[in-house]
Amino acid sequence: MDTLVEFIIPISGLKIGSHTFDFQVDSSFFEHFPDSSLKEGTFKVHLDFEKRLDLYEMHFSFSGFTKAACDRCLTDLNFPIKGENLLLVKFADELFEDVDVLYIPIKTEELNVAKYIYEYISLAVPFIKTFDCESEAEMPCDTEMLALLDKEKGSDDSGSTDNPIWDDLKNIKFN
Repeated sequence: MDTLVEFIIPISGLKIGSHTFDFQVDSSFFEHFPDSSLKEGTFKVHLDFEKRLDLYEMHFSFSGFTKAACDRCLTDLNFPIKGENLLLVKFADELFEDVDVLYIPIKTEELNVAKYIYEYISLAVPFIKTFDCESEAEMPCDTEMLALLDKEKGSDDSGSTDNPIWDDLKNIKFN
């Protein structure tokens, strides 16, 4: 994580008030997190940093694309991801984290926000990745796979009850 120096905020050198920071995140960023499910992606991250005497407010907003396999057609697609998060930084005797609050010693001179950017982007990725390819002029999805799925779906809805096992299961009554 130390190699991500471009994500270090020099908080001791900042004056009280609002400050903005912009970051570019690409695939090399995700390489610093070896257990990451994200391997490829490009994001623009904007940070509004409000420094007060008693706490810091960090408003993260990001947008970009991550490359992943579509759960419907299995084609690698660029999925659009965007989000906003708030992180409060308060002062304590030692460093520890709560849900949306980071506690740091008052004498802390700099803060590396790379971990939080990674977490916020990772949490914004949907669990089920499907792309609304019908709304696109040029469909990025695998049309052959979608046709096979539609064909298979149609055969399941035919309503045939030729399987005697299912008929017997329907007749089971619980006492």
